[in-house]
Amino acid sequence: MLGVAAVLLVSSVSWFGSDRAGVGIAQLVLGVALAVVGFLLYRRAPRT
Repeated sequence: MLGVAAVLLVSSVSWFGSDRAGVGIAQLVLGVALAVVGFLLYRRAPRT
């Protein structure tokens, strides 16, 4: 999940460059949300 969040955050820059700022903002919001959920899941995972 953290990998998907990273890809969304990195690729959102291209939407701003192509005059599609709305898509870029939506992708940023989704990327941040997935990063938060992924981080919380990572913290709750048992360590072996």
